[in-house]
Amino acid sequence: LGATAPPLGIAPMDAYGEAVTSWGRSGQLLALFTDGLTDTYPDTGAGPGEMSLVGDVVKRRNRPLKQILDAVFTMPVNRALQLPPDDRTALLVRG
Repeated sequence: LGATAPPLGIAPMDAYGEAVTSWGRSGQLLALFTDGLTDTYPDTGAGPGEMSLVGDVVKRRNRPLKQILDAVFTMPVNRALQLPPDDRTALLVRG
């Protein structure tokens, strides 16, 4: 499922689109995260840390959800940023 609009909160509501897809087979993983979490990862040129975070999740996609979350909140290397803890959020859902 590709992006349908800009990130939430930066555009008027009528700028957002919608897409529908079937969930597919059991075990698929949906990962949602805020830019505050990606900001703690190194920039790989595809946005501040987004590809690094996605890569960490993909590498661990078959592990229990708690292990994936623990990893993405402890692995970031850009610890120089002083982000408020509530600016780093992730949600994982497994089918």
